[in-house]
Amino acid sequence: MGSIKRGESTSGKELPITRPIRQYFHARTNQPFASARELQDDSDCEDTNDWLHALSESLINDFDDVSDKEKTFMNLWNRFIKCHNVIADRDIPRRVETFILMNRDKLIGADLRMNLLLHLSNLWDYGLVSKHRISSCMAMYDDGEMPSGLT
Repeated sequence: MGSIKRGESTSGKELPITRPIRQYFHARTNQPFASARELQDDSDCEDTNDWLHALSESLINDFDDVSDKEKTFMNLWNRFIKCHNVIADRDIPRRVETFILMNRDKLIGADLRMNLLLHLSNLWDYGLVSKHRISSCMAMYDDGEMPSGLT
């Protein structure tokens, strides 16, 4: 007796191969798809959001009551966070670490240490990072490497 291949039944009639019945979600927004047609038209997975970044940066740069350093930091953070989705608050500490590691040279070059510290303080105010995480993130900024024992 041979093995049964996928899509075949034991009676010799071919069975249709269908997508499993489950809820599917949009890749960027995490919103549920209402129909199978929407699933096929998921074009937001493309990384062609340069126009969106340019528009966002243009709008931020239009602020008159914000310093140039604050604008630079906001643009760096927004560009990063739009490309690295955060689904839950618990993801924020890791995203901040990744942000510092990926943008450390830009942050240092633009002298944005105080802006980073202010941003971390705001995250602490909202309960998204601990004081220990702030300390380790600033050490990452200063030393360029992740402190040991941090998970």
